[in-house]
Amino acid sequence: MEKRIESIVRDALLLWKECTKVRGFDQNLLELLHHSTILLNSVSSEASNLLEVEIVVDANKISRALGELKGQVEQISELIRNSDPQPRVAASIKMGRLKALAKRCLNEITAAIDLFNPSLLRKEEITQVELKEKIDAFVYIGLPDEMLEYMDIEILQEALGDFMEVMGFEYKTEDEPVLGSFFQWFKFKSKLKCTQKEASEIYAKGKAALEAKYLNLPTAEGTEKYAKSASDLICALGQVKRAIIRAGAILVVKTTIKDEPYIIVETISPLLAQKMDENPRFLKDPDELIKLIDSLNSYYQMSDAGTQAMVDTSKRISENTNSANENAEAVNPVAS
Repeated sequence: MEKRIESIVRDALLLWKECTKVRGFDQNLLELLHHSTILLNSVSSEASNLLEVEIVVDANKISRALGELKGQVEQISELIRNSDPQPRVAASIKMGRLKALAKRCLNEITAAIDLFNPSLLRKEEITQVELKEKIDAFVYIGLPDEMLEYMDIEILQEALGDFMEVMGFEYKTEDEPVLGSFFQWFKFKSKLKCTQKEASEIYAKGKAALEAKYLNLPTAEGTEKYAKSASDLICALGQVKRAIIRAGAILVVKTTIKDEPYIIVETISPLLAQKMDENPRFLKDPDELIKLIDSLNSYYQMSDAGTQAMVDTSKRISENTNSANENAEAVNPVAS
């Protein structure tokens, strides 16, 4: 679905760009087309950064953005069809290409609207809830400092394994560690079959338990096992100055700032996972990884603010266009 939206955004922006070169087009309409395209790209990017089970929640946003864009492309197609015949061959060919581009763009949008139909997505969501399978969980220990005590590494391995077991995962395999410093990958799998939504809830409990231990927050009722294993893991981290721990979808990063320990606990979003996969150095340097996480969090905040601003601008342009059309009709009433 993401590639389909990218194609629509690309073609809609191309249509907007080419139409701006043609005299006689309604500039308000072109401006509205441009804003709607940017808005569609923004809400689609937000959805791609969510966990798979959460994408359904954003389907209505994407569907509405597609609907607005479709209306504008339809108006532009109508303008192209009703344009005066061009006396020059080159100009005639150009209008023909514009017509074909608008038609292709409209077909893409119509097909995408069917895909993002909320009623269809609700059925798809129900199917996802019924589908259960054992979930793979990748676990990582990254200790970049040298001259580490073997006992400290062993305690950390054991605490991390216990934490994964409390969350319902069992050990499967491991890679050979990289020594000097210490870097090692493990693979766990859920003991029971579960949905992606249920797995997300398990990770949320684990993350909350780690945060509660580090921030000295009260333990939630019924999560004693989570609290104990989280406490053991945080205590095991106390023996090292810098560390990167991945426990499935949970990321724990520790560094030292002015001789004081600094720990963050994050849920790994698809975008963060992509960045770490593209650049392995992030998993070897806690300070660089913390900078990456901070920059992504800032991006999400700016994206939310930018989306709201574009919605407000798009709404104002739409209101101005409607007002201008009403005034034009009042001055030049259509003869009956």
